[in-house]
Amino acid sequence: MAGSVRRIVVGVATVDRVDPVLPFAARLAWQAQAELHVVHACELFSLALAGGLAGADSVAEKQQARAMEEGMRRMAVRYGDPEGVRCRVLSGPAAACIGEYAAQVHAELVVVGSTRRGPLLRQVLGTTAERVVEAAQVPVLVCHDPFLHPVENVLLATDLAAPSGAQTYRRSLAMVAALYGGAVREVRSLYVMQGDPTWLSPLRGMGLAAALELDRRLGDAPRPQRMVARVRAGRPAAEIAREAAVWKADLIVVGACGRTAFSRALDESVAVSAVRSAGCNVLVMPGAPRAACDAAAGGHAGRAAVEVG
Repeated sequence: MAGSVRRIVVGVATVDRVDPVLPFAARLAWQAQAELHVVHACELFSLALAGGLAGADSVAEKQQARAMEEGMRRMAVRYGDPEGVRCRVLSGPAAACIGEYAAQVHAELVVVGSTRRGPLLRQVLGTTAERVVEAAQVPVLVCHDPFLHPVENVLLATDLAAPSGAQTYRRSLAMVAALYGGAVREVRSLYVMQGDPTWLSPLRGMGLAAALELDRRLGDAPRPQRMVARVRAGRPAAEIAREAAVWKADLIVVGACGRTAFSRALDESVAVSAVRSAGCNVLVMPGAPRAACDAAAGGHAGRAAVEVG
């Protein structure tokens, strides 16, 4: 899978100590043989405002940024290839800076940490991770648990029925294969029927239909040796989180599409809800990315089994 993910951008929240997400992202970059771009966004300190020195603000900010980048690099090279590490300090809101920088360098993946807040503040303000997910045009890996344990169980909740569902699904499998390779033991393809499970049609029949539709949509595309079509009934984000917890998934993969500010105000996306409620890391795949993963998913082609519950 070398070369399928060539550039990974990781957003770090601090430069005075090692951000927990940095070793995780560096390990991913090393496994994928990719460049690692470490980005920290802040409002740069201006000496002109403090000392009244006309024209000094730009110079002071550049000097401050260079000093911060040197410190970031010293930390980053402990975990990654020194030749493949790039560090940048940018001025502005973190989510916007990370997204714009990822587009500039044509990154295939963005990695961010999930900041826990109280439910009220999180509902009103959101988090940097959620704002990156909403705006990004490339896949975003949100780290709740950035420790370096193997990724064996992957819950894939991309909607095959969406306009670009099959394409997003294939890219999801390819990205998982590029990042984790042969370590993946099983992929569960989750389909959530919205409504009251007490009156919905029998899940067994729906499960068989989901498995057949999965096979039809994926066609001859390579897939993991063990792939199970799983069906649940209820609200998508809640059922995704419940299935991941019961199965002890190591990674959740969800699809996302662009949304307007108005639509976000009315109803949050399934991707953001999954990021909020998940107990494991979440990979969000945009429906129309600017950069796509070029690799084909590893493993052997085979029909999907079905599990219903």
